[in-house]
Amino acid sequence: MIKPLEKLTKDVYMQYGDRKKPGRISVLVDVVSEKIYAVPKYVEHIIYAPKLKKQCKIPYEKLVPAHIDTNGAEVIGVSAGYSGLEQRMGIRHSEEDLKKAKELIWQFVNSGSIPKGKIMEDAIATKYIKK
Repeated sequence: MIKPLEKLTKDVYMQYGDRKKPGRISVLVDVVSEKIYAVPKYVEHIIYAPKLKKQCKIPYEKLVPAHIDTNGAEVIGVSAGYSGLEQRMGIRHSEEDLKKAKELIWQFVNSGSIPKGKIMEDAIATKYIKK
């Protein structure tokens, strides 16, 4: 069973950080239950999401990918709504769900032990909004 994360901690960073680029933690946000699941460092969203979809019993549209970027010591950005799910599978999310996912990610960050630095990105992927 895949367990959700409660908050962003140094332990979470050590286990899941540096995914695809230095300082990045990738997650999937279940916007129905408001739970956050880390994507393992060497696993693609497109491989990981079906396991979560089955466990959570929700459609892909309600599993929003997000990325938390750090400089190794501080959070410097959050982006939501783009991964292989959107690029290769054509999954689209409502604007409301993208905004909710980003809000949940900031709550996750703010409740954790890694401080915020100068924020360089705070975005949703408007390219993949469901029309």
